Amino acid sequence: MVESFVARDLRMSDEARQSGARVLVHCQAGVSRSPTIVIAYLMKHTRMTMVDSYKYVKARRIIISPNLNFMGQLVDWETALQANKTEADCKPCHQCQWQRQEVKKVPNACQV
Repeated sequence: MVESFVARDLRMSDEARQSGARVLVHCQAGVSRSPTIVIAYLMKHTRMTMVDSYKYVKARRIIISPNLNFMGQLVDWETALQANKTEADCKPCHQCQWQRQEVKKVPNACQV
């Protein structure tokens, strides 16, 4: 589903952006469907990973929460995009930005 929506929405978004227009993506609540489309768009056009795209959108609209089905489809979308990458799409390792992330202790269910 994501792929069919994204293909249509990417075409419309690309046409609008090429003509200098801005694009507004919306759904009823702005929580699941529209964020999924925006995340997929970012993955396609910026080559961001799914996680980075999700974080980017979440930082701008804190209430996003794509449903599990959409998240699974985004994983599949990322896999499809990765399969289409060429060597020219890859950066040499010295150009990659590595980030160290803090591991947080998560309490088990008995401690909650």
